[in-house]
Amino acid sequence: MNILILNSQSNNYHLNNLKKILLKKSNDKITVFKQKITSKFIKKKKIEVIISFHYRYVISNEILKIVKFKAINFHNSYLPKNRGVYPVLWSAVFNNFAICLHFVSKKIDRGDLIFRKKIKISKDKSLFFSYNYIEKNSLLYFSKIWISLRKKLIDNIRIKIIKQVNREGTYNNLFKSKILISSLNIGWKTKIKDVQKNYRLIKKYFK
Repeated sequence: MNILILNSQSNNYHLNNLKKILLKKSNDKITVFKQKITSKFIKKKKIEVIISFHYRYVISNEILKIVKFKAINFHNSYLPKNRGVYPVLWSAVFNNFAICLHFVSKKIDRGDLIFRKKIKISKDKSLFFSYNYIEKNSLLYFSKIWISLRKKLIDNIRIKIIKQVNREGTYNNLFKSKILISSLNIGWKTKIKDVQKNYRLIKKYFK
């Protein structure tokens, strides 16, 4: 099976862990792509499954049709809460950390959920710790289901999804995210409790 990993980050050692999981018990061909994907590339490489892993671009409906909607995305929040950018930042603000994997759909972070699980993180931990802790747990959980998930994708077997009572959720604003980040003197080394404190101080400017 030809699998395409979409990842826009310049340096993410978790990406190597993802590739190891995908190749652990198979001879699948893995391609990693960081730029904006095109349907021409998908057809040329004969891509069958897409895995979005911190990818900054929107995957078009045209591309989803080519792979028969076999495209999944990792998202570090308790969807439908904190859709969009900087999910770990806003999960810290509202103390609602989680791992999540969902199908890619036309609308950003609105596809059916494959797994979703809340994660507890101490407020004395930093944003950087939180991000890596979530990544580690997300891939650990993914490693447990990948063989089964892969078989269902290959055989076109319907995959059981998590029913969502409320699909509206929340969407993270890029402008507000950048304001909050700029208020953190030590950036991603900032403790969760201090992120929450800063948010309380500046949230009046968000109105």
